[in-house]
Amino acid sequence: AMATAGDFKPQAVAMLMRALAVMEARLDAGLVVAMQGRAKETAGEFKPREVVHLMRALAKMDITPDEALVDAMQARAMETAGDFEPEEVARLLVALELMGIQPDASLATAIKGRAYRSFRE
Repeated sequence: AMATAGDFKPQAVAMLMRALAVMEARLDAGLVVAMQGRAKETAGEFKPREVVHLMRALAKMDITPDEALVDAMQARAMETAGDFEPEEVARLLVALELMGIQPDASLATAIKGRAYRSFRE
């Protein structure tokens, strides 16, 4: 996977990290760095579910992502907040909490607004 990391699309990055987390696989630090790098490169293409899968996987594996990845994923979540399903809002907030990351105030407002609108629908 490391040799072809540059070819990974957002869904592949998120699903690989999710699979590793579920399998509780012994992690190769180089693979994690490569996938985080690819996630930063393609952050603008991530769908809400992919943002959630990636952040939950990192949290499950007790990996604190670098600040640039956190910023990129929070920015993408803000851009796509209207497309988040209510359970995705909760999962993202829980993942951030597990990693000790305080959500950006704008992100918290955007996704909480989405959850509230879903409740009213």
